[in-house]
Amino acid sequence: MFLALISIVLARIISAIGQEKYFTFKAHVYYKNKLIKCAVIEVYNAGDLVYETLSKGGGRFQFDLLAEKECMVEVSTPTKRLKTIWINTKKTKVR
Repeated sequence: MFLALISIVLARIISAIGQEKYFTFKAHVYYKNKLIKCAVIEVYNAGDLVYETLSKGGGRFQFDLLAEKECMVEVSTPTKRLKTIWINTKKTKVR
């Protein structure tokens, strides 16, 4: 009985440690005061591409970021790089 209880507690601790905390980043793509549909959004962590998406109708896009990280986000169209931004989640509170 005691050994079974210990294994259940250890399993819960390990699963809690393995759970990463995420933030959802939501935004719209504008260029010259117009919403841009189908802009390419690329997310880089330490120089490696970790996520890529396209803006939807109304220029909307979203992606999840890991807590305690810094990443670079590049927004572009097939003909032009629109914006590069840096996002730091190291000092953001996770609920």
